[in-house]
Amino acid sequence: MKRLRGSSQGGQSGSFWLSFSDMMSVLVLIFIFVIFSMMFTLNEQEQKYKLAQEQYLIAEARAKASQDELDQTVIILQDAQEQLEAIQGELEESQMLIIDLRSEKDAMRADLALALAERDALQANSDTLSQQINALQAQISQKQTELNRLSGQYNSLLSSSQQNDALLTQYKNELALYESRLSEAQAQLEQMLGVKTQIIRSLSDAFKRNNIQVDVDEETGAIVLPGAALFDSGKTELKPEGMRYLDRFLPVYLSVLLSNEFRPYVAEIIIEGHTDSTAKQGYDAFLYNLELSQERALAVASYVLDDTYMRNTLRLSNSGIAAFKKVISAAGRSFSSLKYNADGSENKEASRRVEIKFSLIDEESVYATRQIMGS
Repeated sequence: MKRLRGSSQGGQSGSFWLSFSDMMSVLVLIFIFVIFSMMFTLNEQEQKYKLAQEQYLIAEARAKASQDELDQTVIILQDAQEQLEAIQGELEESQMLIIDLRSEKDAMRADLALALAERDALQANSDTLSQQINALQAQISQKQTELNRLSGQYNSLLSSSQQNDALLTQYKNELALYESRLSEAQAQLEQMLGVKTQIIRSLSDAFKRNNIQVDVDEETGAIVLPGAALFDSGKTELKPEGMRYLDRFLPVYLSVLLSNEFRPYVAEIIIEGHTDSTAKQGYDAFLYNLELSQERALAVASYVLDDTYMRNTLRLSNSGIAAFKKVISAAGRSFSSLKYNADGSENKEASRRVEIKFSLIDEESVYATRQIMGS
């Protein structure tokens, strides 16, 4: 009635609706742009995550190697310190011995003036003592050289240790940055994964409000439409009662999937036809049922994609029709997904069905990324 009244009005009303249609087309382009932006952002986050993961592993390996080298350096420093302390002790003992020997030499020289008779013996002793002094001085010179070498090695190791500490600090800072980026990516992924749960909950609530008895799979969001209500056995034409069922079901279903809240996330709405394993004489069982399931899925899709049906029954605007056509698809599954009774036998009635499902944009890559991050 509104459309009739609208058509009876003047040119101003027609211009208004034409402008409204143009505005809605712009909105569709904006929605498409947002979707592609989200896809690009998600792929970029995925690449950044992989790069961060690789750099994290490299940094962790370097940090471990640096820690091992630092531990080895500490051990070498401890050994060098012990050697240095031992050499210093020996040096102090040698210096004390030199002092004692020099004192003894001076005493001998004083006695030499008083005991010329003992000169030869004292001279021999003096020569011996001189040799001992020279030997001790040579040892002192050698120990001093070794001490200088060890001091240089100690300073070199100390400088290397400081460099390793600085490098380890740098790696820790980089790891902190990577962990921050991973946390941001995790938050974005959790937000995307929460959309499916929200859609399933909204579908269940909408069906309850409209008193439509239908089960929504809590994990996948798939909905089973009873095949017996839609088609006669072996037929592909929709029954009148099947059309009435779709007339009640689809407007509620699409009001959720194509709403402004969820439309940007929906990648595909799939109509799937399923059959039981009953074969037709003279035909391959799977191929016969594949064709039958495809034609049934196509029959449902053709019914709902009628332009008048989309406008009047589904109450879709021009932009809604365009969005609906971009995401809807139909497929036949033959009897590849049969339903079974409790005793394991095939439930033919339950197997003959039509399922309507939806998938989200980049849903598989989002789940894969979350699993990688979780590990």
